[in-house]
Amino acid sequence: MPNSVRYSDNYNKKLYESLLKLFQSWGNIPQPEDLAWVIAHQSSLETEVRRQKIHRGLNVTERMTTAKRYLASLHKARDMWSEMENDDQSSLSQCVEELTNGHDIMDVLELEQILSGYGPHQAIAEWRKPALNKHRSWGLDTEMLDLLIGAAKYWMENKSPVAHEKIDPTLYAVIYMCGNCENHNIIASSVGAD
Repeated sequence: MPNSVRYSDNYNKKLYESLLKLFQSWGNIPQPEDLAWVIAHQSSLETEVRRQKIHRGLNVTERMTTAKRYLASLHKARDMWSEMENDDQSSLSQCVEELTNGHDIMDVLELEQILSGYGPHQAIAEWRKPALNKHRSWGLDTEMLDLLIGAAKYWMENKSPVAHEKIDPTLYAVIYMCGNCENHNIIASSVGAD
């Protein structure tokens, strides 16, 4: 699980009061209380992130190395799964039927879907074909591993940090706050109105 701040309704009260006063003085802001609370709440979350030292400030190389190790581990797990005897794979997959407590995914998927497996009803990604060509269907185990592998590959190709780029997690909070301002007809710009 990602390290994150436990959600709460805490908010920066002093900031809330100041923002509310400011937004109300403008007069044309719909629901100024909501906007002030969202920003003050995000401010409180950012303060908690820093207090708990959740953002470790790893550089890009360290972050990419961790992601590559994660992807390699997923591939290794998939290879190990593929090497197992079919009977063992089937037997392990049937154990899913017994999992009722503590696994929320059981409430999302139909048991029949879990037990019958997944079949190639549509195009399969090229990197999946070698292992899946020999099966007419595969279980939840393979599907979940392939989803994780696919997501990791996509992240590395499209969303991973750029070398020598400094990333401040506060930037995401500011982007979120600016988005909320725009939803309340406030133009978030360093230029301002003429």
